Amino acid sequence: MLHIETMEALAVKQQLHIESLEQELAVYKNRKNSGNSHIPPSVDLGAPKRNQSLREKSGKKAGGELGHEGSTLTCSATPGQIITHIPDRCGLCGNDLAPIDATFLNNRQVIDISKPVVICAEHQIFARTCTCGYTNKGEFPVNVKANVQYGSHIEALTAYLNVRQYMPYNWIQEFYSQLMV
Repeated sequence: MLHIETMEALAVKQQLHIESLEQELAVYKNRKNSGNSHIPPSVDLGAPKRNQSLREKSGKKAGGELGHEGSTLTCSATPGQIITHIPDRCGLCGNDLAPIDATFLNNRQVIDISKPVVICAEHQIFARTCTCGYTNKGEFPVNVKANVQYGSHIEALTAYLNVRQYMPYNWIQEFYSQLMV
């Protein structure tokens, strides 16, 4: 009798194990990917890359033609800023390296733009009274029409971002709010 009860308990245990393995297998069989869910394509593992190009093969080798000079960014002969990276402590023993002359090894250049500087120009008009009694008043330029307004450069950039780059006005507004902090 004991042998039958042990076999039944073993069968129940094996059945539970089989069910858990089937559930795990179902996850792999029905795995989410970029084609059946919101998961980005970069998460798709092992999926072959589809050739999305509609161009037909030309039979030519890839790359530039023989004799064609390539182009790349060139180093400036007069950089606006030079930042030196000279070690001051030994990476192995921690000794001070300040008294030892440094030997130049290599250089790299980074081309970047500075953060735009917001310029707020205030226009002030004054008055002067002539000896004849007439009061002469200064005039604002014709393009200065409001108490506070954007200048011609911001207007041009706004038009460019909206019309050429198709950026919505609320995104442009957000861009300016970040820029003019």
